[in-house]
Amino acid sequence: MLGLRILVHSIKLVVRNWRVALRISSPLIAVLLVFGVFMRGSIAGVATLGPDEGVSWLAIGVYLIAQTFSGTWVAVAWHRYVLQEDDSGAIIPSFMGRRVGAYFMQGVLIAIIVGIVTVVAAAALFFAFSGLNSLVLAIVLPLVIALVGLWLFYRVSPALPAVAIEEALSIGDAWRATRPYSGSILVLVIAMAAASGVFGALVELTVESSTYLYLVLVMVQTWISMMVGISVLTTIYGVVVENRDF
Repeated sequence: MLGLRILVHSIKLVVRNWRVALRISSPLIAVLLVFGVFMRGSIAGVATLGPDEGVSWLAIGVYLIAQTFSGTWVAVAWHRYVLQEDDSGAIIPSFMGRRVGAYFMQGVLIAIIVGIVTVVAAAALFFAFSGLNSLVLAIVLPLVIALVGLWLFYRVSPALPAVAIEEALSIGDAWRATRPYSGSILVLVIAMAAASGVFGALVELTVESSTYLYLVLVMVQTWISMMVGISVLTTIYGVVVENRDF
């Protein structure tokens, strides 16, 4: 199945090029280390969706801002490396301010569009299935809605790598380009959600045994999730827009 092949290929991109991946993602790694080591617990607070002991909402907010900034920087650099073999070879990737800014704004626009459509879809689903068992409404429907939101995001996701490599591709163009791959993208989303859930559950098993081990594993999980996620965007663009094969 193409969806699974995209996920596997994206993982292989990170594994095969792990040295380059570590170097290009150095801004993200720096953020993870600063908040994981020097502000102990901030990452745990984010991971548990609330402040941990001694961790303020301000610290979590600063962490999320820093992670978004560094993640956008890394995404632009990784897209350019994979799609154009653009790599300075430096420990810290080149900061292309205009590209990073445009990428961020494109991401915000996509988030707004996907958010609005998802909310409308959620309202329609809850109205249509309001007579079902409360357990279904509380667990199954939110899961379906989350998958719908992710599916919508990945349907328009080629617009992000396009910004990074300075190619003209609107959100509407991205939606039309991925139409033949809509089923494969749904399979991809389900596979990613399942893998993320299993990985996250394994990490959570260590939360009671050792705080430091838990923090290290959360940092590793965050890095892997972000790099594989960025690689998925890159792979989708390569397949859909550039007609690349694996």
